[in-house]
Amino acid sequence: MTSSGCQSTPQPDRIARNAPATTVERQASEKKVSATPLAGAQNLAPILDAAEMHVASGDPYLAHALLRSIQLEKADPNSASRTARLRVESSISLGLIREPLDWLANPALDEAEASRLRAQLCEARNDYACVFQQLTRSAEPETDQTSMNDQIWMALVSASQEQELQTLAEASADSQTATGWIALLQLVRAATALSSEQKAWAAWKLRFSKHPAAIALPKALRYLDVGRSSEPPRVAVFLPLSGQLQPIGRAVRDGIVSAHITEGASHVESSGFPSLRFYDAATTPISELVGQALKDGATTIIGPVLREGVSALLMNPPGIPVIALNYSGNRTTSTPNSFFQMGIAIEDEAKSINERLHARRYQRPLFVVSQTGWADRAMSQITTVGGRDPQILRVRSAGELTGLVGGALVSTPKFIRKNSIRAITGLPVIISPDKQHDFDAIVAFTEPVQTSTLGPALSYHSFGRIDAYMGTQSFRSANDVAGLGKVTVSYLPVMFAQNGFNHALRRSWLGQSAADISFFALGADAYRLLRRLPSSETGNVRTIWGASGLLLLDENQVVRRVQSFGTFHNGALHPFITAN
Repeated sequence: MTSSGCQSTPQPDRIARNAPATTVERQASEKKVSATPLAGAQNLAPILDAAEMHVASGDPYLAHALLRSIQLEKADPNSASRTARLRVESSISLGLIREPLDWLANPALDEAEASRLRAQLCEARNDYACVFQQLTRSAEPETDQTSMNDQIWMALVSASQEQELQTLAEASADSQTATGWIALLQLVRAATALSSEQKAWAAWKLRFSKHPAAIALPKALRYLDVGRSSEPPRVAVFLPLSGQLQPIGRAVRDGIVSAHITEGASHVESSGFPSLRFYDAATTPISELVGQALKDGATTIIGPVLREGVSALLMNPPGIPVIALNYSGNRTTSTPNSFFQMGIAIEDEAKSINERLHARRYQRPLFVVSQTGWADRAMSQITTVGGRDPQILRVRSAGELTGLVGGALVSTPKFIRKNSIRAITGLPVIISPDKQHDFDAIVAFTEPVQTSTLGPALSYHSFGRIDAYMGTQSFRSANDVAGLGKVTVSYLPVMFAQNGFNHALRRSWLGQSAADISFFALGADAYRLLRRLPSSETGNVRTIWGASGLLLLDENQVVRRVQSFGTFHNGALHPFITAN
């Protein structure tokens, strides 16, 4: 399982495409199956070969019909294993991922293999807590333990985004292996400094010396076993520290410095601690900045924040590691092994929201979208990657929002009848609005001032019964969403953290513009990546709990940010997970 597996649940239209072309074909296949004797030492190879052919040719319905005729208790171990694997593959293809799975408990199946098959079905329905529990129940050691540990780690990381670790721990209390994995996740999330994280890892190994992760660390955690260099990194930071983009540059700078100071406060050794030097990217071309930084002895570069600067660096790589604070957007240009890209991309946030909509099976969400560049980019992500043809309500100002929402949610004929009755009788007519059933969720990509108006409009026109979702850019405080009742929001962990590294960062935030806190979080996250910088020895994959969300660095050296989600209720944020 990889992080890309955390996508949408198979949709009904997929079932339709995979159905057989005609009823005649289906009946012929079923007739053939029923005519096959199943008693005694039956040769199941022809049936299994046919089922495998149907799965491979994109016709899982016929495969599923064939496989359901096989009685596992009458099959030899090899045929039973093959039948179970093909049934799972065809079930996933057909979207039949919630049907009873009692047959996977059949004694004819190897217990470890049955657990792995159940994990596949759990992953197909985005139940990563189930994936984690099933994989850790696998009794047999894997021939490729690292690959299995990578799957278990990513399942646990995904599950922890939806559930409290305490809940996961209680559900897995009977498994020492699962307990060890959860303890490992806790120490990585709680670390305030790399040195303390590595010390906690050493203590973990003493406690769980026979644990699979003690034998083969997941790729994302290999930095824990690598000693620190005696030569501290010298970091050149390219930011716009003057001109029009000065507020952004200063916010990123403050995030880097705050993370540096926060980690330094708990750093017990001075060796290996980075030194920082800042360069104004607003006044000097990138090529000249690189030359000056190399002359000054820089061993690593953080920045720039503009896409044009990132592209310029890619065209002429400096020969030292680079943590770019934006994405080049040019997929045709090859990326050097030490060139990493991260950013505060609204596209990442839109993708996370869309995945949540799919996981909860909303059929017709209404997108309320402001006329801003970031909102347009969010909707572009929804339409091009999300597989939706969305219903969009464009909003120009807060003043027009109530009327637009009313027109979208309220049954218009009832108001027409109201006007007709009043015209005939001359008497005042009072009606209550009816919620339309066309929309089952509201997703707001609005400015904070528009959001504060959206709440009362939704409360009146839908009686507060419609689920609401909101992006980070749409609110800056509880006041902005006070009228929305219980609304699900994606948020920056640094904004609401009550303890740990992010809490210490938030106390150091001095920005006057709340909007800049996202760039402050970007700077802090760049510093956390710097302290866990990939190398040829450790590989490129990383999972880092940052100030802007969960950071997933993939093999392509690109950081994807997974949003944190929670609900506002009674003026307070209640995270779906404990904020780091």
